[in-house]
Order: sequence, then C-alpha cells, then structure tokens
Amino acid sequence: MSKGLISSIIFGLAVVLLFILVAPKYDEIKLAKATITERENLLADYESANQKFSELDMKYNQNKASIDKLSVLLPKSEQTDQIIFSVHEAAAQSGTQLTNISISSQNDQSEGPYEQRTVLVDLYCNYGSLISFLDNIEKNLRLSDVAQIRVSKGSGAGDGALSMSASLTIVVYNLK
Repeated sequence: MSKGLISSIIFGLAVVLLFILVAPKYDEIKLAKATITERENLLADYESANQKFSELDMKYNQNKASIDKLSVLLPKSEQTDQIIFSVHEAAAQSGTQLTNISISSQNDQSEGPYEQRTVLVDLYCNYGSLISFLDNIEKNLRLSDVAQIRVSKGSGAGDGALSMSASLTIVVYNLK
C-alpha cells in the first residue's frame, strides 16, 4: 500500500473517531453551557427579588409605627356595641342630647383591606356642644370620618339651651 492511502485511511479514521468520541462531549458541553446560562438568569431574578424584598422590609420597618397605629385604629371586628358606647360617651362628655343612633350593615363595596360602616346620629345641641361632640369623635381611638352634618333649628323638645337639632353621618372603619 502506498503512503498516501495509509495516511488517507488514518485521516479518515481520525475524522470518524472525532465524530464518534468528540461530538457527544461537545453536545454535553453545549447543554451544560445552556444550563449554566439558565441558572445564572434564575440567580439574577432571585437576587432582584431578594433586593426588592429587602427594600420592602426596610420600608415596612420605617413605617412600622404607622402600621401599628393603624392596627389600633382599625379594629379587627365590627364591634357594634363599642361604636354605640363611643358615640354615647362623646355625646355625654360634650353636653349634647343623643336622640337617635343607627348603624348600617357593612359596606362590602369598600376598597382596600378595611370595611366601612355608616353610623347615623341625631342629637339636640348648641353650637359649642356640637363642636365639642365632633372633637370627642375625632379623639376616639376608632378611625372614623364625619361624612355629613345637617343642622336645623331645634324643635323645642329638649332643654331651652339646646337650640338646634343636628344629624350626622359618620363612617367608621374596621379591618376585613
């Protein structure tokens, strides 16, 4: 046999062995690189989420006092008896005569993590006692908004000094 033929056979065997032995390893390496890239992307996503979590935790810790205060202001249950007692105490402390109090059912249309209830209060008072009543409602531990005040001349049903009749619509809040 000639030297050219032997070298061609050796070269051909080398090429065949290259495809048989090296190609599978090349595919494994290519697959490993793809897996590494995918894992690096997952790690980057994890680090980004971890950083956002750390930022949220830091903001939570900065606002912890406000959150704790809201937890106190927004009770976890409706506590209708406490609402009635608070309004009655505010009326007694301000010198107004409470004539009617009614509490509506819960409003499920409220947005956010809290529920709203409407309290309708009718009372006889004078201007100073009305302001004092509103001040007492504001200082109450329960978070509330006075949504509407209607004042009219008193009907004379109460004390002569109580010269006007007031109807208030108060919205009180509690957690869902």
